[in-house]
Amino acid sequence: MHKLKLVLTLGISAHIAVLGACGIPLSRLDFRPGEITHLPDGLLLADGCHFPTKPFPSDILAQRRSALTELSPKIRAALRPTA
Repeated sequence: MHKLKLVLTLGISAHIAVLGACGIPLSRLDFRPGEITHLPDGLLLADGCHFPTKPFPSDILAQRRSALTELSPKIRAALRPTA
């Protein structure tokens, strides 16, 4: 995957898996939902929250949906080619 530019993680487990695959110590980069982080190799890491499969309070679901909606334009901007 030589052309991979960004990984969207949905949840802390996915965040941890990406850090491990990139050889980055877990203590070096906290999980920050709604944020995009530039990793040392140039890969972008966009942290988001997953939606639970079990019943969940609707206010928390709305919060997570809003966070992903707000993250989308950040991802588009981060992937936009620079001139």
